Amino acid sequence: MCQFDAFVFFVRECENKKETDNPLYKWTKDTIENEEKQVKYKNIYSVYVNKQQVYKENEADSIIKEIEN
Repeated sequence: MCQFDAFVFFVRECENKKETDNPLYKWTKDTIENEEKQVKYKNIYSVYVNKQQVYKENEADSIIKEIEN
């Protein structure tokens, strides 16, 4: 999932729950509305395995290679 999509999902979730009065929501909302940051975060991806985000680059790269092949 690209980071931009994750940010959009987070903002919608906060808005649906009426939890918009916090710094993380405000930063994320500002980020998705900024065109320069949109480009940046649309090119950053997160890989999830068993509903856990994978942070180790070598593990993520291995999974991506499997998907691409």
